[in-house]
Amino acid sequence: MAEKKKGGKRKSEISSVIVTPIMRASFPSVHKPDTGGQFSKGDYRLDLCLPKEEKDKLKPLKQLCLKTAQKHWKGIKFNDLKTPIKDGDEREGDNAAYEGCVYFNAHSNRKPGIVGPDRQPLEEDQEVYGGCFVRVSLVVATYERTEQVKVREGSKTKTVKEKVKGVTFYLNNVQFVKDGERLGGGSGDPTEDFDEIDPSEYDDISEDEDFEETEEEEVDEEDDDDDFF
Repeated sequence: MAEKKKGGKRKSEISSVIVTPIMRASFPSVHKPDTGGQFSKGDYRLDLCLPKEEKDKLKPLKQLCLKTAQKHWKGIKFNDLKTPIKDGDEREGDNAAYEGCVYFNAHSNRKPGIVGPDRQPLEEDQEVYGGCFVRVSLVVATYERTEQVKVREGSKTKTVKEKVKGVTFYLNNVQFVKDGERLGGGSGDPTEDFDEIDPSEYDDISEDEDFEETEEEEVDEEDDDDDFF
């Protein structure tokens, strides 16, 4: 299906819906829009990671990328097409969850439908979180725009403006498949922090009892605050 601009000029080619293999979710914002980061766009999104030894499972998605692109640009080859599918080992920043994986991002301005393994809505105490395993349905859409890209000339690298032909993945729906180890740290399991206690043993503790104060070393008022930096 082709989306057209006013005047009949084609703007984008949009594919049929495809369902991904089971993949690990990272940085998901599918229950609420992504609004908390410096580069947040206020949309619904998630990254999906797959071990490189399983990358053949993405062949149908790659084929759909090429098929959709060739409807827009006749004869274009996959290697000339910019896609969201990337090498996790080359990702900048915190890379632990992406090491040894290929990954891509899918996003939407519309909240996706979310179901569990039984295709029923998730229970109130369930959520799609970083580290769980999911499948998503998505569509592929083409775009063409001018971007700043880095090119190498001999031993030097420079940034130039270049017209890019690519595809993006629009998120449709999400299926939670199973739990996994949570990504990004967190507070951990509270049962590992505390011993079991009998509350009756602490009946003599006053509700307004202060914390025990510890002696602090006096600070010379003439000390320069810059020492802290």
